Amino acid sequence: MIGVTNDLEEEPAEISQLAWNWLGAMKQMTQLIGLDANVLGANRGSLEIINTMLNVSMNGMLKTQIMYRSNLNSKQLQGYLDLLLKWGMLESKKSIVTRRSVYTSTERGRKFVSTYAELTGLFDSMSGQQE
Repeated sequence: MIGVTNDLEEEPAEISQLAWNWLGAMKQMTQLIGLDANVLGANRGSLEIINTMLNVSMNGMLKTQIMYRSNLNSKQLQGYLDLLLKWGMLESKKSIVTRRSVYTSTERGRKFVSTYAELTGLFDSMSGQQE
């Protein structure tokens, strides 16, 4: 996980306004609900886990497939699924064939993934300049 300081007072010039807004909004949401790596027992940050879940769900995935590909246990998975459904980043539809729920990233979820990629790319390039 990329180290991000908690000080979001000054906007770096390289970050687009959309990315900056998403970063601030996600920080506020995770603070409001107390969602962080310690709460759900993960070693990764919550934003990294959310990004992974949304990525693997782009074309529709069953709950167990998301769990295995995101490397989560069932309790962690359910917590994140509930949040992503509530935030409108995932949608759930029943499969006609299997009658099981298929989870798919929404447009809002895809925007999160692209913004997260933009931010991680920026931080990676900044860390490369410091070496």
